[in-house]
Amino acid sequence: MKKLKIRAAQNASAKYLRLPVLRALLASLWLVLLAGTISSAHASSPLYIIVNVANPATEFSRKDVIGLYMGRIHAFANGDRVVTLDLPRESETRVRFYKLLTGMSPAQINTYWARLIFTGQTSAPQPQADETAMLEGVRHNPAAIGYLSSTPASSDVRVVFVLDDGP
Repeated sequence: MKKLKIRAAQNASAKYLRLPVLRALLASLWLVLLAGTISSAHASSPLYIIVNVANPATEFSRKDVIGLYMGRIHAFANGDRVVTLDLPRESETRVRFYKLLTGMSPAQINTYWARLIFTGQTSAPQPQADETAMLEGVRHNPAAIGYLSSTPASSDVRVVFVLDDGP
């Protein structure tokens, strides 16, 4: 009889212990779902490919941007040599940019550029410290091209292509 009372008491206390654990699990699940929603909303925001307003280029195709950022195109249509600007390797915007543009992961992009540089075929885009530095680089160099995660506020640059995950 004593064993039965102990077991009943254990079951009752276990019941009350499960409720906070269940609440904590539900709260954690809610946070994970919320984070996923925020992350997917951020991932679907477009990236803006920009050039200096003095650059005669007014619009690029996706193929043009791929050619410029993958080292296949070295000059604008008017013959001016392109100065391609990039963000640091660890930048989330850079990861999104190359994934949306080429479908390649950061490791694949880094391997691609290492091979091209090693064989002397071309040089990699010039890394900038952050998006502010990239905007300044494009503002001060008519031959530069860059990308931003938000619409540029400067009247010294022009958006020539909008990269998003749409068709």
